[in-house]
Amino acid sequence: MKFSEILPRLLSGEFVRLRRKPLEFPLAKREFFRLGDCRDSGLEHIVEFDVKATPESAKYVVFHRSLTRNHLIRDDWEVAKDAPKHFEKWKW
Repeated sequence: MKFSEILPRLLSGEFVRLRRKPLEFPLAKREFFRLGDCRDSGLEHIVEFDVKATPESAKYVVFHRSLTRNHLIRDDWEVAKDAPKHFEKWKW
């Protein structure tokens, strides 16, 4: 999907991902994107790390990314079917 097709899904609060994009962090398990809150313009890049030393199953790190021309012209956006469930409870 192109970004123009995925934008309504982002506006409804869904997580999306890029299919053919390699993971930016070597220890990352998965990566997601979603729209930032009203204070931040751009996308939130959410990286999931699998942490075996803690009782929690995963840790998340959020980076704020500005939209670039490359984000807009890519055609490999997709809705993330396996987005983290408890992530919605976090306050931004």
